[in-house]
Amino acid sequence: MYIPGRQTLSPAFFLKKRTRDWEEFFPFNAESKTFFSNARSAIFFLLKNLNFSASQVALLPSYLCTSVALPFQKAGVRIKFYRVNNLLEIDLDDFLTKINEQARLALIIHYFGFPQPIEEIRKICQTKGVFLLEDCAQALFSRNGDEPLGSFGDAGVFSLRKTLPLPDGGLLIWRGNAFKEVLLAKASKFSSFLGFLKEMTNFIEIKLGFSLRPLLLRSDKIRLFYQEAEDKKWRDNLQAISRISQILISRFDFSEIIERRIANFQFYLSEIGRVRNAQPIFWELPRGVCPFGFPILVKNRDKVRIEMLRRGINLRTFWDVLPGIIPRDEFLNSYYLSRYILVLPTHQDIMEKQREKILAELESLSRKGLF
Repeated sequence: MYIPGRQTLSPAFFLKKRTRDWEEFFPFNAESKTFFSNARSAIFFLLKNLNFSASQVALLPSYLCTSVALPFQKAGVRIKFYRVNNLLEIDLDDFLTKINEQARLALIIHYFGFPQPIEEIRKICQTKGVFLLEDCAQALFSRNGDEPLGSFGDAGVFSLRKTLPLPDGGLLIWRGNAFKEVLLAKASKFSSFLGFLKEMTNFIEIKLGFSLRPLLLRSDKIRLFYQEAEDKKWRDNLQAISRISQILISRFDFSEIIERRIANFQFYLSEIGRVRNAQPIFWELPRGVCPFGFPILVKNRDKVRIEMLRRGINLRTFWDVLPGIIPRDEFLNSYYLSRYILVLPTHQDIMEKQREKILAELESLSRKGLF
């Protein structure tokens, strides 16, 4: 059995009819929005249109991936980091200290679909006159109570392919008339084809129950090379979402996706006690959260990940490599998370058999004293 770390695209989706209510779901029903090829391009577009002065800075959380920092660096925007604790919560005291007269923008990440104290943060940003950008790359369909994440700030950015089985897709939404015209280059047909081919390969691997991916991912050199290549191939030319992804978005049953992700998270939450020394970051699932994954902290994380790969199970880290511009001495919590975090998949392709297999293998490794 091969269990992937993300959802897969079935050819059957191309044969499905458009769902009637897909445009009623946030953020697809947002009045002001633009689809990009990826979330990095959406952030880059936003930054170029905010016209940062040389003295202004953007506030970013100290726990993020290189893909988030990259557009800020490409746009020539100065970055200042604020602290995040071991439970992936913003350190509001540190945030308040950093949000001074130099701050032009504050980016908030809703990790794994769980809301930050966004109402309080919004009040702070409004008082200080700071542009609030919600990073909802892991929070598609999540809500804070009755209000969708991404709707609290001045703008929200989504990485659609992190939740939906798409070859590409980023989405930027904003309030009012901040950006009246968005001119994007057409999606590269070659890149679109490669993305589609990659999705089909993932689907075939699932059907065969075999993949070379677990073998390749055991090598840190290969894995890190692939991650770096993904960042290097990104260009600051702004491309629209591919036609393939545009068609597919309307074919998915969003309600079913949300229900499956919630069910998978709740299963792990109720059964994780079987796995000794595994510490969940989230001990409950608040109403309205559509979980991106079930993150745990384990010792010997890298050894555990490799042993799970030997068993055909791809558990991801989010993120074991932080941008080098984050000072280690100042942000020890972020590097602690980066060292020990391991994410059990909650995506919609995980069924009862797969999630039981994941926990059984982790339980076996814990009993052997690996962590």
